[in-house]
Amino acid sequence: MNNISIATFKCGSKSCELYGLWQYDYGQILRIQDLGLPPAVEIHFSLTEKGGTSVTRVGTTKDGVTDVVIPDSLLENDDASQDYWIYAFVYLTDDNSGSTEYKIEMKVKSRPRPEAIDRPEDQELFREAIAAVNEAADRAENAVNNLNADVLEKVTRPDTAEVGQALVVKKIDETGKPITFEAQDMVEVPEWAQKPEKPTYTAKEVGALPDDTKIPTKVSELENDSGYLTEHQDISGKLDAEKLPEAIDTALAEAKESGAFDGSDGAPGEKGEPGETTYIENPYDDTELKSEIASKITAPENPEVGKVFRIKTVNEDGTFVGEWADGGVANLDVQIAGKSIVQDGVAEIPLCTDSNTPGLISIDAYVTNGGLYRANTKTGLVRINKATDDMISKRSNDYCPIVPTRLDYAVKVAMCDGKGAVWTAEEQAAARERMGIDEWEDILDVTLEEESTFSADFEHEYKKLYIYIDQSGVEGDKCSTIYFNPYSYIDNDGRKINSFSVYEQTSINFCNIGSIWESSGKVTTRISFAGNPQKNSTGNMTAWIKFWDTSNHNKEGVGAPFKGIYESVTVFKAGTRIVIKGVRA
Repeated sequence: MNNISIATFKCGSKSCELYGLWQYDYGQILRIQDLGLPPAVEIHFSLTEKGGTSVTRVGTTKDGVTDVVIPDSLLENDDASQDYWIYAFVYLTDDNSGSTEYKIEMKVKSRPRPEAIDRPEDQELFREAIAAVNEAADRAENAVNNLNADVLEKVTRPDTAEVGQALVVKKIDETGKPITFEAQDMVEVPEWAQKPEKPTYTAKEVGALPDDTKIPTKVSELENDSGYLTEHQDISGKLDAEKLPEAIDTALAEAKESGAFDGSDGAPGEKGEPGETTYIENPYDDTELKSEIASKITAPENPEVGKVFRIKTVNEDGTFVGEWADGGVANLDVQIAGKSIVQDGVAEIPLCTDSNTPGLISIDAYVTNGGLYRANTKTGLVRINKATDDMISKRSNDYCPIVPTRLDYAVKVAMCDGKGAVWTAEEQAAARERMGIDEWEDILDVTLEEESTFSADFEHEYKKLYIYIDQSGVEGDKCSTIYFNPYSYIDNDGRKINSFSVYEQTSINFCNIGSIWESSGKVTTRISFAGNPQKNSTGNMTAWIKFWDTSNHNKEGVGAPFKGIYESVTVFKAGTRIVIKGVRA
């Protein structure tokens, strides 16, 4: 089974795409090649290319190839029913900055949800964070195991040890390197000794001499009860101290010559007789051994018997650097948010009891009571418990959130079931205005000051128009035929096209023209009429109905929203009032 998806970037490219992932896969590895990434690098995974949040994983690089585990939660994607993309962003950091350098787009093919999903639940954070250290530690262990037999003979380890004991240096060589260790119980430092202010005691409490005790400063003030020499004695004939080394060498040479200090017999000679006796002057030369040990372990300076040696850092080649644990193992500390949690040698993690206290949190035993629940009792995975349809309908829960898959249902319930607070008239009007639900609005209302044609360009597009031309304010003759219509199309040269050419007749008694226009789909319709100056009656005038259909009227603009008024053929008289209202498309 191949669980590795390889991302290969073309020369100079900052992004790439890969395919082959299926929904509900788990344990999938994203392998990035040829980018020369650092040993440990952040990879940010997300279901959206822009906005939203991402899941951070740590990729490890070896021999120029970077591997990172794709989060299982994104491969599940809350039971998405369509194919989707997962986006991975390579994020490089240093001591002063961080930046996104590369993007990988992974196509995930949707499939039915399995009856039971058995997958490891997002343990990548722990595995990846320690992967590099584990690998380096393995190399260090292999390096130590590969030391030659002389190293094993010259570095003396304790024969026995118990869990919890500390490794203490018992002997160092002439170069200052530790060569003999001993397992000892950790020293428990008393609580009073760890405080910055130490207690004080009187001489009597600790069994010391009183402050006024007179201490002898001269030999003559002491009692010579053991009969030590107090005067010069003649030691002529005795061995002088300066000649003592020479005398010792002479004595050893005489002993060697006499055979008293000879070693065991050598191997038999050609005739089967015992060989010459051997004299062991130096059993071995450990110069090369000490040099090799020094090349593998960088020991700290100033070694002392009793100090605890611990590994500080591990290099990529398997060698490591050591340091002394000041105060012994008992002085090591465990902290949360910069504060120690060790009391009497025990590190106890506190409960998170308020917003300013870091620590452990608890999860409600009843899933429906809270927003969090244990999704996996083996791994400790925690997830948000979403609000059910019943909770939304009854408004019965204050802690379970509404998730995206239930958003449409929640909106429908809030808008339609009548259980929530009733909207005021002002709120309803504002909502209709925002949504543009058939609300008529004033577009223009002008009265001409002189004779002229008329045209207008609307700020918005409209699916319905109401046009009223009032000639009751015109002195003298009024226009008997009116050419006035909107336009819905502008050609590539920027010219407005007159798609709805039509005219209406007026009379002395019915000199005002009103019309309703509607354009949608593939049809544009107009209903018009002539009215008297009272504006409330058409008398016995007949209404005119006109429509344009794309099936028999092959002109651009039919069925499209109205953009403005095409320049009229009619030259209107001064005093003519033109009123236009509309419903936005």
